Amino acid sequence: YVLRGTGSADYWRYNPLDSSWQALGAPPATINRGASLSYKDGYFYTPRGDSNNFYRYEVATNLWSTLPNIPAPTVSYSSHNSDIMGNFLYYNLDYGSTAFYRFDLGTTTWSTLPGLPQPAYYVGAVAVGDTNTGHIYVFRGNGSYDFWKYNPRTNAFEGSVDIPVAPSTGADLLYDGNYLYMTRG
Repeated sequence: YVLRGTGSADYWRYNPLDSSWQALGAPPATINRGASLSYKDGYFYTPRGDSNNFYRYEVATNLWSTLPNIPAPTVSYSSHNSDIMGNFLYYNLDYGSTAFYRFDLGTTTWSTLPGLPQPAYYVGAVAVGDTNTGHIYVFRGNGSYDFWKYNPRTNAFEGSVDIPVAPSTGADLLYDGNYLYMTRG
């Protein structure tokens, strides 16, 4: 599943079995910079980007719905990251922000969490594990070696461990069930 972004309403699904793309239903508004997709139980969630709008796409019906707005608007040219752990989507702003939020997928409500330890730029984040034992890992981005671990049980960031290379624009994190992988950007 791919959102084009950059002021577009294009949304596609790729089938690797026959190497084909299929156009899907358009989101409620054009998608901009700062959008991403997070998946849970037949739904994709995405912020609109460059705004505080937040949407959900239902795979079974090919329909979009508008959810409650993110508590603070994103800024122009912002990038962010979000990932799902348990029944919560964790969302962090960047472009000089420390903002960090949690969205309850069941009640569709937002909570403001303690901010990132330092302002972030071109940030990457990934959820690892479940709500009983897991953490959210976040790198600061923009040439910084900072790498943080958020504990959802204590609602706090734990000690920083520097990463070996400084991530930049386009950097990201991925978890495969055993290890975290980072693209440097």
